[in-house]
Amino acid sequence: MAEDAFRPDISPEHGRNERIEGPCQGAPMDVYFDTKETELLLSILERHLAELHREIHHTDRAAFKAGLEADETLVQTIMGKLKTPAAMGI
Repeated sequence: MAEDAFRPDISPEHGRNERIEGPCQGAPMDVYFDTKETELLLSILERHLAELHREIHHTDRAAFKAGLEADETLVQTIMGKLKTPAAMGI
């Protein structure tokens, strides 16, 4: 992202656009999906999780396997959030 990039901040405490300096990795974000969007995202994540399981069981390289396992945990966390209406502010 360019230094002079302008990203909207839609968090409830701001309610206005705000210039964000530097990388935004790890910045909180509120995103809301309707039921169809949530179902689609869960379906995509479930397929990706199945692919990760296969890859984890077929690799012998420890470092690569550890990275895949970290991805697996992250995907499971995201899926848990999508399955929990309270996590989406509903």
